Amino acid sequence: RSWRLLGRVRQTSAMQKLLACIIVTATSSLSTSSLKLSASPFKFRSLRPNWRLNADNSESLSDDELLARMRQEKQRTQDNWQLSLIKRDQLGKWFGSGSLFLPEDADAQHWPLAAQWACQSEFGVKRFDDGSQQLELQEHGLPSSPHDEAVGRLFSPTVASIRPEALRPAEGCQAVGKSYSFWSGFGSEDEVVIELGIAEKGSRVRVKTLYTPETYEDEKLTHKLRAFTVLREKQLGVGEAPDESFDYSEDAMFNSGNGKGLYDMPVTSEKGNAVSFYLEGPLTVRLPITGGQFIGALSMDWSAGEMRYQVDRKFRSLAGPITSLECIEIGTATAETLPPSW
Repeated sequence: RSWRLLGRVRQTSAMQKLLACIIVTATSSLSTSSLKLSASPFKFRSLRPNWRLNADNSESLSDDELLARMRQEKQRTQDNWQLSLIKRDQLGKWFGSGSLFLPEDADAQHWPLAAQWACQSEFGVKRFDDGSQQLELQEHGLPSSPHDEAVGRLFSPTVASIRPEALRPAEGCQAVGKSYSFWSGFGSEDEVVIELGIAEKGSRVRVKTLYTPETYEDEKLTHKLRAFTVLREKQLGVGEAPDESFDYSEDAMFNSGNGKGLYDMPVTSEKGNAVSFYLEGPLTVRLPITGGQFIGALSMDWSAGEMRYQVDRKFRSLAGPITSLECIEIGTATAETLPPSW
């Protein structure tokens, strides 16, 4: 008898970061464990609260004030845990190849071959005197004409900072497992740029999407997919520079056949309002064409050697907060024979 481990991990705090509802089922097939992680917060009532309140007069606080302070402490712990996930897998200097996709028609149904360029990026951490930290992100080597306008909108700004308190569903940024999702453009009247990323053993794939606001005849405002880019990157060691002689054709991430589709199709109400791309990696990217008021998801599925990952950024409004960020981790060989059964 072999065993398959299924789990949905909902991260809440450093003390409870691995608490999950675990279902263990017996299967007749030989398989490695598969794990589904979710960064969506949930209500948790601790039987043994262990909040450390940084105040000498905590005993004089009212119940409401004490509860508010406990919630603040819990939220700070959650924010720092989110930051620690990104620091663990995403920090450092990266180099590789970028591909820009622009639609041929206004309906974003037909996409020509992508324009490519050599890309570089850096994820770092800035520390302050009070002990707080923030992420520092920087993009290098962006292409110029004839794609400078689309690239400028996808990568604006080229230098960005993200505080831990921004890593919340309401702020549109989160991390789970080895994946993350950032965005810029909060509010229905702005352009929205959304990024998905997955890192595995010194390799990383990122997808950045550009949605622009559109007003239709019924005067309802929505967002439409105008461009997206795929960045395949290798991590540099300390003090290393990008190797100009790097042979991308010898690396599986750049030359290993196209993706075969998502491992587990997310439940949405898009009603055909999505387009899928099957790219080298093997990589599958599924994106909504428009972002109206419906349950939707941006998804990326990447087979990274022995492991396969799928990250889903789910939402009720493209220009609104994340409803959940979920990542599936499963053995690549196992995924070929073991269907999803969440």
